[in-house]
Amino acid sequence: LTPQRIQVITEPILSVPTLSSFTVLGDPGCDGLGAEVLSLYARGLANAQGGFILVAGDLVPEGFESFYRQTDALIERTAPVPVYVLRGNHDTGAYSAHYGLSAYAVHDESTLLVVLDNSPGTFTPDSLALLERAAGTIPCQHLILAMHIPPPNRFSPRTVPMDEWEKVRSILNRTGTADKLRYTIAGHVHSYFEDELDGGITIVTGGAGARIAPVDGVEAPYHHCVEFRLDSTGWTHQKINLTFAKVPPLADQKLADLLQDAYTSECMTMVRYLILAEDAERRELPNLAALYRAIAHAEFYHARSHFYTGSFMREPLKALRNCITKESDEVTNLYPTAKNYAESVGSGLAAATFEDALRAEQVHLELLTRAQSALEQGQDIEEIPYFTCTSCGATFFGEKPPYCNVCGAPPDKIAAEQ
Repeated sequence: LTPQRIQVITEPILSVPTLSSFTVLGDPGCDGLGAEVLSLYARGLANAQGGFILVAGDLVPEGFESFYRQTDALIERTAPVPVYVLRGNHDTGAYSAHYGLSAYAVHDESTLLVVLDNSPGTFTPDSLALLERAAGTIPCQHLILAMHIPPPNRFSPRTVPMDEWEKVRSILNRTGTADKLRYTIAGHVHSYFEDELDGGITIVTGGAGARIAPVDGVEAPYHHCVEFRLDSTGWTHQKINLTFAKVPPLADQKLADLLQDAYTSECMTMVRYLILAEDAERRELPNLAALYRAIAHAEFYHARSHFYTGSFMREPLKALRNCITKESDEVTNLYPTAKNYAESVGSGLAAATFEDALRAEQVHLELLTRAQSALEQGQDIEEIPYFTCTSCGATFFGEKPPYCNVCGAPPDKIAAEQ
């Protein structure tokens, strides 16, 4: 793709008409580029409210050309505004070929944003020289610094050393811009926290795709992006929850149908392999069973990828209502009709399996309807033990029954659900 959204930096100092708002996405790619991760990243890109997007490093898990092409394609096809990137410790290899300089400054009449490269764990000489030049020659009222590895702070030890930050501090003092520092923005730590440093606010954000990591003293964050905006009172910021961000619908119906077909196929294939694994174990073929289970596990993740990519995920209450609709259809239509037909053609075994499923679906419908009431009040459902008969698939809740009241299986065939 010819870059249109991605800003390939060829000049170290860029002047833009306005720098009054931008969106920061942190660490989208260092946990891999699977569809689950990329769906979060895509939400952040598509829902950005700022005049441009800044990706705070770790666009890719490793610096391979194929990974850069993949993330570039997502940016170009999803982002509504220009995208600037900075280099993270995972962004090795072909980074410069795709994005140009790793240290640069962007400014308008009032704000100077300086992007520094500290991906090696220290500030590169080019970054320090660029900061000295930009801070010393570009008049500004507001200074914002952006880097991948955070500066020293109260929460995480995963920072640049203090003696490295002293190099930045001395440049700000020498250029007379220390009192203009508004924000220091960083990623690297898969969390979110704020601190103060040298009169400015430190924002550490790493929630645009990578798994969230616990940080002592910080409330567990959610996947997020951060919006920055300049108003009459100065620069402000707001963390946005990507979990609840709108998923862009697929505009191409054929593509949506292909994803639905692929999802359905993978689900069926996963179950088939699990059944084959059980059969292999009965036939004393444990190694074949292990192969089948490994493939089934992979098919689950394929199905999950298609599910996310097809924008089939819905917020919990809407998803629950959809489940109730499907369960209701099974209870009132699918299984009664199937059972009656099986009986009419003399297939007692088919009639029995339809009856077993019907009785389980009736319990599922009851449980889901109860859950709907709780979610409608903005609450999680109550904690209840659940049990499944591994012989017929009956579902029980509350207390483990002494035997399955559907098929009569003994207690050791009734499994507790985690």
